[in-house]
Amino acid sequence: SMIKILEKNPKPKGLYDLKLSTLEDPIELHQDTLIQFGLFSQNTIESDKLEAILSYDKIARAMQDAIKKLSYRNYTPKRMHEQLSMLNYNKETIEEAVRRLKELNYINEKQSLELIVEDFLQFDLKGKNHLNFMLIDEGFDQETIDNIMHLYTDELELEKCSQLLEQLHKSLKKTSIKQSKLKLTQKLYQKGFTEETILNAINDFEATLSDIDEHEVLEDLINKYQSKYDLSNPKEKQKLMQKLMREGFKHSDIKNHLE
Repeated sequence: SMIKILEKNPKPKGLYDLKLSTLEDPIELHQDTLIQFGLFSQNTIESDKLEAILSYDKIARAMQDAIKKLSYRNYTPKRMHEQLSMLNYNKETIEEAVRRLKELNYINEKQSLELIVEDFLQFDLKGKNHLNFMLIDEGFDQETIDNIMHLYTDELELEKCSQLLEQLHKSLKKTSIKQSKLKLTQKLYQKGFTEETILNAINDFEATLSDIDEHEVLEDLINKYQSKYDLSNPKEKQKLMQKLMREGFKHSDIKNHLE
């Protein structure tokens, strides 16, 4: 059976209200849907085609929304899926829209991957592990990631790690060489550098760390803590010694400074 189209009223953003003989309220369709089903020139719709028209319309709108977002930046399929979910499209509509966008090369996974990696290598002071996790989060599979990781060479990772080490060391509170090394190593792990690179960077940095005058730092810390500990009380003195040993100072050095 046929459904009559009683009215076609244009609305903003390429939308149309169609008043149908079988429905009390008009249906809203995108102009792409009207073109696809020849509804601009027809005044009737086959009733068994209505569901297909409505389904196509959702996909057409999802694609329009996606293309608008893609005009500002690149999206991986996973990230576009998230964006369209936030606009309340259902899973089937999103999957079909993303499939078509890939087909039309609006979404190009290879290009997105290369851009993300290029940006990362140019601007981020972070390690290989961080890049790997970041790409997994963007929706790439491990095999694809492994095939591009050669761009992040060991030399480049060491260079970035050493650069970050310099920055972190400048902002580090004055403490023992042992404690400084421990804190810096932890921060480098947090930034996703590989174990081998961290060890190499710390070894290269050893000379800078050995410039720390531990006696001066220890003297300053004892002066700082003196108001908190009663050094005439052996128990209090012992507590302070334990605290300073936890901060990486040698027992003999602390003892010499406290006597």
